[in-house]
Amino acid sequence: MGNENVVNDSLRAVTLASEYAKDYVSSINARRVSPSPEAIADLVHFNEPLPKASVDPETVINMLHEYGSPATVASTGGRYFGLVVGGSTPASMGASILTSAWDQVAVLDASAPSAIHIERIAADWILELLNLPCQSSVGFTTGTSVANLVGLAAARNTQYEKTRHKLIKGWYGWGSTTPYCLV
Repeated sequence: MGNENVVNDSLRAVTLASEYAKDYVSSINARRVSPSPEAIADLVHFNEPLPKASVDPETVINMLHEYGSPATVASTGGRYFGLVVGGSTPASMGASILTSAWDQVAVLDASAPSAIHIERIAADWILELLNLPCQSSVGFTTGTSVANLVGLAAARNTQYEKTRHKLIKGWYGWGSTTPYCLV
């Protein structure tokens, strides 16, 4: 597939997904919060063998909207009070769409300058909001599972320090001459 085809397919996919997102958000208050049993049953339409070739992006997005949208919990819109989810702000919804289009690997300045710059500002804001020293470290994770893992690693290191085990600076290993990193 040539670059021009990728760009055209991407534009069609983004336009269609955007229309479906508008439809979903505009009808959120008319929907029930939990999906109906029929909507859950319709998820069977996703049960198909691994395709032998690529599928048209519009086909995928149409299917996601037709069968996936009705089977979602309506956490958008402020009527869902289960777990710690929901309440997407308008800015966060728009930013999610934009950052998906950017498709950045936010690891280094060289790979994602704007994402890294904005992440640093967000880190400063968190420190200010929590009244923490400006030299404190802030890390962003991909979700709660990774956040929990990082929290456990930090707690483990603190416990090691309390028991006077020597930690290798900059690594999660201890008591070894071969550093290793927890991944």
